[in-house]
Amino acid sequence: MVAITKSLCFSFIILVSFATLFSVADALFFTVGGDSVWAVNPRESYYNTWAEKNRFQVNDTIYFKFQKGLETLHEVRDVDDYNVCYVGRTRRSFFNGHALVSLDRPGPFYFITSNQAHCLKGLKMTVVVLSVRKQTALHISPARAQISHSSVSPAKAPNSHSPVSTAKAPSTPEQSPPLSPSPAAF
Repeated sequence: MVAITKSLCFSFIILVSFATLFSVADALFFTVGGDSVWAVNPRESYYNTWAEKNRFQVNDTIYFKFQKGLETLHEVRDVDDYNVCYVGRTRRSFFNGHALVSLDRPGPFYFITSNQAHCLKGLKMTVVVLSVRKQTALHISPARAQISHSSVSPAKAPNSHSPVSTAKAPSTPEQSPPLSPSPAAF
């Protein structure tokens, strides 16, 4: 009985390990601002523009490179602290010139520098993290075919001796009523 219990526990641990591996395997790594260093940029919204161009998901990692001693990176708790560059209520702080930040939850993350003058010049960034996508099968039902039960025989091909019509098609097509989408299309 003990051997079976140990075997089941071991199997469970292996299963959980694989599940964790596959859920984190899709995580991506981003260097903030591309290859640049976290520094004051002439364009005020540079870092937010960069963040908006990317899709961040739970378990992704962002990497900040900044000048040690000149800047300190802070993740602040709310948008009000972010807007006024207030570092009094930080969630996390990074002092050593680089920071690996795991995006461990969905929602907004607010990053600012401790140098208020630099922060007010745009050295701050909001990252919005999307929730984890669940992989579910999408079931799409095929469109319903309309089957006629009347007995219609196919048209006969014209013989080679039949006259060819020289009538022209009308210049404006007849208007047909607009089609409404069928419920199966949704």
